[in-house]
Amino acid sequence: MFSGGFALSEGAKVSGLNEKIGEALEFLGKWPNPAVIFVITIIVIFITNFASNVAVANVMVPIAMQIAKRVNVNPLWYCIVAGFSASFCFMMPVGTPGNLIAQSAANIPTPKMIKAGFGVTITTIILTWAFMTYYAPVIWALDTVPDWAS
Repeated sequence: MFSGGFALSEGAKVSGLNEKIGEALEFLGKWPNPAVIFVITIIVIFITNFASNVAVANVMVPIAMQIAKRVNVNPLWYCIVAGFSASFCFMMPVGTPGNLIAQSAANIPTPKMIKAGFGVTITTIILTWAFMTYYAPVIWALDTVPDWAS
């Protein structure tokens, strides 16, 4: 799972796919920053339920950086959002080995895992959005775009 995520990330970078996705999502520049953070959080958490956390982070963090570059926001802000969000897989057993171990050890059917993880996932989306919108800029000084990001 690790090497597949790294290979996919490298391929997306070398081929220019990250830039193309960034261009396609340039319309997010017209949205307020909290809305963009919310969209990134939802997309990454949704994808991480169906793929390895590491693979999702390896693919989505460079895309988040391209979005930040296009909308003129500090890229670290969106990278932190995508990285944290990639860790929140609660609904499907394929997203992280811990879920698979819990499912197989307790013999839990997948529909029951989805039902149990839905509320936790919604709560995580709301908390991640709130902390990344209001608390992350205080910790990491993300309000300005650094010179290296231009």
